[in-house]
Amino acid sequence: MVGATLLAFTAITVALSYVNFGTQKANVAVALLVATLKAGLVAAIFMHLSAEKRLIYRVLIFTVFRPWTFLAHLPRLVRSRSPLMSIKGFHIVFIVFSTLLALGIGCYCVWVDLTVGEPVYRTGAIASFVSAVVLIVYGVLFYRK
Repeated sequence: MVGATLLAFTAITVALSYVNFGTQKANVAVALLVATLKAGLVAAIFMHLSAEKRLIYRVLIFTVFRPWTFLAHLPRLVRSRSPLMSIKGFHIVFIVFSTLLALGIGCYCVWVDLTVGEPVYRTGAIASFVSAVVLIVYGVLFYRK
């Protein structure tokens, strides 16, 4: 049932990608709305958030609405008369933060593997560190372009 619903939302996402809602902001807002619904469904069912306590919901609400507020300010960052940064600069900043996140997750996985001894965390650490290296290589190649 949930898998069919996610497939239906994916079909809706693909179908809506061919519809022009007038402005690019409206197109992005509709795409984010569908993505939020899919993420909420995954969080409620697969992550078992439907049975969690209030603190989890507060964290979830912050996690869901923070990207929306960031995207609301994105045009002001890159498309004003005197932009704060270029698209290339913004992309480099995004790559740096993604690399730091991958390294942080890798370190956390190593720590949990050493303290608890779960081998699945070792796999997560390896995947995170490989992702960080790939992001660094991509960032260098993107910067040279």
